[in-house]
Amino acid sequence: MIVGINETRSDAGDRMNALMSLGARLASNKNRVMCEDKRLGTRTTLGELLEGLPEHSMVRHQTAIMMENTRQFIDNLEETSKLVNIGDFEKYAFPMVDKLAH
Repeated sequence: MIVGINETRSDAGDRMNALMSLGARLASNKNRVMCEDKRLGTRTTLGELLEGLPEHSMVRHQTAIMMENTRQFIDNLEETSKLVNIGDFEKYAFPMVDKLAH
């Protein structure tokens, strides 16, 4: 872990612990809807996206944080930007989760 100029190892450790705690809280909310296809009437939950990752692993916690950050980013885009720049969320998200899982 890289420690900043005015930061002690303890401060950096505290920040890392807080981040992993956030990831654990996000990962534990398995019913959180991450994406919804209104056309097909389907929803994908965080639990489905994290399926197969060890329950209390750092990879699971980091993946939950990354998926939440991505969801928030996508939610802030206008509809046209979503269609042009991102396309279908499942084509974007599932390969990313698959790569992290291996």
